[in-house]
Amino acid sequence: MIRTNPSITLIDSYWKIVEYHRQLKDLYQFLDNQLAHEEHGLLLKPITKNKLFTYLGEITLYDSLPYPCNAWLAPWYGRFYIDPSNVPEGVSFEDCPGEKAPDIAFVWNWIGCNDPQVADVEEPECWLCVTKPEPDNPSESLDNIAKMIWNNFQIELTCEQEDNGWLIGRFYREKVGCSLNGFWFVKRIPFSQLSTPYQMQNLIVRPLRKKFLQVAKVTP
Repeated sequence: MIRTNPSITLIDSYWKIVEYHRQLKDLYQFLDNQLAHEEHGLLLKPITKNKLFTYLGEITLYDSLPYPCNAWLAPWYGRFYIDPSNVPEGVSFEDCPGEKAPDIAFVWNWIGCNDPQVADVEEPECWLCVTKPEPDNPSESLDNIAKMIWNNFQIELTCEQEDNGWLIGRFYREKVGCSLNGFWFVKRIPFSQLSTPYQMQNLIVRPLRKKFLQVAKVTP
């Protein structure tokens, strides 16, 4: 039996990770730029200026680092967005009370496998979501609320229905043990469909903006 040279396999895998990280950075930088342009009276900005959520600690988006994101491959990467017009003057987005900016959008990327809460899929995915979370403490900071969502979002346990490609569900304290109520909308897109600016604009930016405007009109 002839075995593949493990060194060659490892090197090939490394460069695939580097390319995946480069694509992720390109995606989030594109989203930051496009969502910051006002359209239909709405613009969205990230809660944290230069940080991607991961389970590997803090990974920055705009610094010129030796590695595109990180030498390790995280299964999930994510970024949260809000309507900045709701944030009081002199208050940072991260410290803003959730009651002032009750609607949150997020875009997450998943490697597509090996998650205990989500069934494996054939390829990496991009998830776009709009949610109106209701924390126990209405004055909880947006940064803490984003962390709660990041740590406690369980789509297969709390999804209730699907409508026009959007999965619809709620946060349940009794099901997932988090201090959130509220509802969410999620759309899952194969990452391979996001290879051009046109695709990112039409499959993420426009649907996310449209859904955010719809959710913002709903009173909890």
